Amino acid sequence: MKIQTKAFGKFQLAVAFVTAIIQAVYGYVTRFINSEPTYTFALLSNCIVPVIISAIVLFPVWKLWNGKYWYSLSLLFLCAITITYFLLFILSFVYVCEITYAIAWLCIIFYIYCAPANLVIAGAIGLTGKYLVDRFPKAIS
Repeated sequence: MKIQTKAFGKFQLAVAFVTAIIQAVYGYVTRFINSEPTYTFALLSNCIVPVIISAIVLFPVWKLWNGKYWYSLSLLFLCAITITYFLLFILSFVYVCEITYAIAWLCIIFYIYCAPANLVIAGAIGLTGKYLVDRFPKAIS
């Protein structure tokens, strides 16, 4: 599958928008349930980190996707997110000190905390990808 400018560019923008909205709503709801104050920094950090990780992860996922079924894109995305967090966890132990140990466990905690939102995002990404591939049929070679 070729990464064409029009289809992939729109896909990346849609994914960034969907990820930011879902993570913001998820972060706000979980903080509201926990009766914690919702600060702007906490909401932004809850949105910015997943958007950056999603943007980086989606390059190989889009390249591996065959374009037929939306759920295969969703599963590839979930596998790529899991592998990314696992690699961050493993790589943080390369330089063993207290800071890297804390970073490793923050990666795992953040992955577990965002798991429900990641499932919703994966479904939305799969449906968005399928819609854009149907709309731009030349995106598949």
